[in-house]
Amino acid sequence: MSLNEDDRKTVVKLQMNKARLFLEQADQMCKQQYWDIASNRFPYTSHFFRGNQTMQIR
Repeated sequence: MSLNEDDRKTVVKLQMNKARLFLEQADQMCKQQYWDIASNRFPYTSHFFRGNQTMQIR
């Protein structure tokens, strides 16, 4: 399956917003000292950033 340029940009934007939300949630959890919940957010965030870097290069 191949995405056209507009669809690809939309997917990148949505995933970047989701990654930012996860980082904000992790930051809030750290402030409340919920370390286990905060640590669960970081792998998802890095996954979204890496995937988006790949999509932006194409």
